[in-house]
Amino acid sequence: MPVGARALLLALKGNDGRVLDALAAVMSPTAAQRMRDELDTLGALPVTAIQAAQDDAGATLRRLAAEGAILFPEEETA
Repeated sequence: MPVGARALLLALKGNDGRVLDALAAVMSPTAAQRMRDELDTLGALPVTAIQAAQDDAGATLRRLAAEGAILFPEEETA
């Protein structure tokens, strides 16, 4: 099941910015700016709602990776 736009915004809320930057890098500049603007206007949200959205997005990403639809970059070790 795909992650909806609202759920994606909730999942991105409060992240450290790396995920948002990576996602914005593969979007059109207009769409990326619109997403950032929508994130800015979300306001305070219950932590449980953010965690649930992150869990759903993570499950979708793991499923897509298992299907070979996406690849995760190898993490560098320091």
